[in-house]
Amino acid sequence: MPPFNPVRFLNLPIDIRKEVYFHLDGDFCGAHPCPIDILYTSNNVELPEKPGYKRSKRSKKLLKYMYPVFSSYLNIFEYSPQLIEKWLEYAFWLRYDSLVLDCLKVNHLYDGLLIGALEWTYLDNELRLAYFNKDSMLEVWYSFKEYKKWVIDCAAYDEFASTDVSNIQLNIDNSTSQLVDKCLLILEQKDLFATVRELQFGQDEEVGGEEDADDCEADSDEKIKSKSTTTNKKRPASKSSYSDNDRVTGKRNQLTNMSVIRTIKSMEPMKGLRKLTVRGEKLYELLINFHGFRENPGKTISYIVKRRIIEIQLSRMDQISRTGLADLTRWDNLQTLVLSRIAYVDLNNVVFPKNFKSLTMKRVNKIKWWNIKESILKELKLEKDYFESLYTKDNNTRFTKIFNLGRMKINELDKSEINQMTYFRCQALVWHSFGTLNHIKLQNVSEVCNNNIIVPRALFDSKRIEIFQCEKISDILVI
Repeated sequence: MPPFNPVRFLNLPIDIRKEVYFHLDGDFCGAHPCPIDILYTSNNVELPEKPGYKRSKRSKKLLKYMYPVFSSYLNIFEYSPQLIEKWLEYAFWLRYDSLVLDCLKVNHLYDGLLIGALEWTYLDNELRLAYFNKDSMLEVWYSFKEYKKWVIDCAAYDEFASTDVSNIQLNIDNSTSQLVDKCLLILEQKDLFATVRELQFGQDEEVGGEEDADDCEADSDEKIKSKSTTTNKKRPASKSSYSDNDRVTGKRNQLTNMSVIRTIKSMEPMKGLRKLTVRGEKLYELLINFHGFRENPGKTISYIVKRRIIEIQLSRMDQISRTGLADLTRWDNLQTLVLSRIAYVDLNNVVFPKNFKSLTMKRVNKIKWWNIKESILKELKLEKDYFESLYTKDNNTRFTKIFNLGRMKINELDKSEINQMTYFRCQALVWHSFGTLNHIKLQNVSEVCNNNIIVPRALFDSKRIEIFQCEKISDILVI
């Protein structure tokens, strides 16, 4: 087999190179940790053994002089000394590799959809554009001037002369408060806020502290005392208890993460901001659903910023309608919502804005579909058994060929059994639930309540209903 020729590869059409880079999935070198999915699928996780060999002088110098520079990004991998040593060997030359630079160029042409967006980060006392793989390991980094010259092929020599970069994000989820402050300060000084297209927020869920516990104990003591007092004194005691409960709830709803607070206050100059990613239910309720904003004056997203957002991604929470309703109508121009790693989603309790277009749900444990069937039965005054006898399995194989649905049964209303007006009324009820939504994607969904999925025929026929790796979904009704 002839050796790999990088020059010949770089002369191939961009479509072929794109497919190769897609399968690389952002892993540019052999120094990468084991996939995190092993932690969830394996009962025993083997940690790497301590190196049984004697380190070379080169390795010792790398660890002594280079590791402190990258320690804030490598300390989470200290469980594997061999991994860090191997990464330091790549760190010298990987950022200059022609294939890596070409991959970043193709990724830029596809607006960051190939391997993901680059991040603003503070590295070696300077603001850098860095790429982190899906395991949160730093791969390559560049100054803004280098990125423009080597990746965007920009001829400007002034380092900050052009800001025509649209796939850069600011991720404060995995950064310390000090690094976030330095990034925000330099972005403001260099007038680079306009380059930020995506913001990632994250906060670990906190359990009530000792003060909250003391307050709760005080409430219970007051309630006990109020029971032993006369009837005339019961009302004032209950008022005091109620106000204390409000105070405890207010404390729990208060936003105390300084990185998040400073970033929120810096969002208005980010005129290119189009996407928000939020991890954790507490931040979601405050920043997206706007519950608890009275307890956090000046710590919420302004109306000007909300009008710029066209995509929101929510991840790692129990449910998005715990408080009763997930109201997204405040986000006037929101078009795309991605729900990832959420325990329960009730679509009946989610209100979408008027311009909403696309909904993606992946790695969701349980979904409750819209109550479309109940609405049809109520509106048309039909019995459930009679309604189910109206639709039959579609024998036309074009439905199963269009989608990779596996063993799913595709059913549709039998027009020969019902009159045209009734059929149109059923369609109207389906579209009443979907609204302006014209694309739905389900991926790795564990369960759908009652296996009751009803979708519009127009979306199904035009391949805008996508279902992947959902073994528990066995029936789909097309109307």
